[in-house]
Amino acid sequence: MNVDVMDNQGWELSVNTIPVRMPDLTVSFNFNISQNKNYIREISELYPMETGTGLSKGDYIRSFEVNQPMGSFYGYMYDGVYLNKDQTIARDKNGNKIYTYDEKGQRVPVQMRFGYPSIDYEFQPGDARYTDVNNDGNIDYQGIVYLGNSTPKFTGGFGPMIRYKDFTLNAYFNFRYGNKVVNRAKMNLEKIYNFDNQSTAVLRRWRHKYESEAEAPSDLLPRALYNTGYNYLGSDRFIEDGSFLRFKSLSLKYQVNRNF
Repeated sequence: MNVDVMDNQGWELSVNTIPVRMPDLTVSFNFNISQNKNYIREISELYPMETGTGLSKGDYIRSFEVNQPMGSFYGYMYDGVYLNKDQTIARDKNGNKIYTYDEKGQRVPVQMRFGYPSIDYEFQPGDARYTDVNNDGNIDYQGIVYLGNSTPKFTGGFGPMIRYKDFTLNAYFNFRYGNKVVNRAKMNLEKIYNFDNQSTAVLRRWRHKYESEAEAPSDLLPRALYNTGYNYLGSDRFIEDGSFLRFKSLSLKYQVNRNF
């Protein structure tokens, strides 16, 4: 369907130079770099402005906003692992524990939850910890934030060409800079959710309580849970820098004498 209007704006710079030019030797170098940005200008009211709910495991929300680019990721901010029961208690913006009253009128701490009231999962020690953006003790749609964009800031390539007599050597590199990617392989190999093969990284998963952050390893993963829990929600845990520099091609050519 034609459901929106989008502008593509960008530029490209290409440089070709021959620093060495001799009868038997020629050395040239080419370089190009470009930038392209897209902006959504109009969206049909019949087309959904968002895809995904953010409540499903491994799910990232794709949002379409006027005057914003396509390809942006939205999800939760990963904050490590709940090391013990005390850390699963909800806290206000000043870091103080939040309390409520039970049916007997007793003052009890509010436990961190996910998706209340539709799902209402109570976090336990060893579970993945997500940032409670509005400090209400509930990780839900309101905690979803912008995590990055899949469109690179710059793309391009470069390479030399060296010709010596009848031999010619060409090399080419290409690059991409400033884009984000979702590492689905990492997600699938570290989710510890079913009987799928897992990476050896899961040997660093949570198995017992830690009294403090100093006791826990810095690369601790959430605990293993079979077909339950929310330890691999779409979060910045699996968002990575997609920049790269690739040695793409190398060719060596020899030109046979025309008389031959």
